[in-house]
Amino acid sequence: GSPVIGIDLGSMFARVALPRSGTIEVIENDHGHRSTPCCVGFTETAILVGDDAAREFMINPSNTVLYAMRYLHHKVGDAAIQDDTMLVPFKLTSFGNKICFEVQYSGNSATLMPQAILTIVITRLKEMAEARLGTRVNHAVICIPIMFTAAQRLEIHDAAANAGLTVERTICGATAAALTYHVSNA
Repeated sequence: GSPVIGIDLGSMFARVALPRSGTIEVIENDHGHRSTPCCVGFTETAILVGDDAAREFMINPSNTVLYAMRYLHHKVGDAAIQDDTMLVPFKLTSFGNKICFEVQYSGNSATLMPQAILTIVITRLKEMAEARLGTRVNHAVICIPIMFTAAQRLEIHDAAANAGLTVERTICGATAAALTYHVSNA
C-alpha cells in the first residue's frame, strides 16, 4: 500500500518525515532545510510556499500569509487573535464570521480561509515526500499543537483531505516526543 508520512504542523514551521530502514528520516525541502516555513506568498504569477514565501514576505508582506494555523476556527473579534489584527501586514477579513485572509493574486483579489492556506502548505509537504520516495503518498499522521480543539483538528483533517491525504491520526507534540523516544530506545 501507500506509505504513511508524518507531518509536524506547527504555527511557524512544518516538517515531513517518513520511516526508512527502522529509523525516521526528516525530509529536506528544496533549500536543504528540514523545517519549512508555514507561509504562503501570492504574486502576479505564482503561489510561493515555505522558504520562497518567507523571502517574498520581505518585498510583498501584504500578500504573504503567515501563521495560518493561529487563525483556524476563530471568529472575527475573538480575544485570542484580536491583537493580531493591528500587527500583521496582510489583510484579515471575514466570511461567515470566520477569519479569512485577503490577498492579491494574478491581478485579482482573493479571500482565503486559514484551512486553504494550510492545504497549500500540506500539499507542498506531500510533494516533498513523494519526490523523496518516488511514489504517490495518500496517508499521513499529523502532529499538531496540544491546545487545539476538536473543531481545529477537524479543519486540519479537511485541509489534509484537500491536499489528497487521508489522516490516519492526529497527535500532539508531547505524544510524538514520547513515541519517538520509545521507538529510538526499543
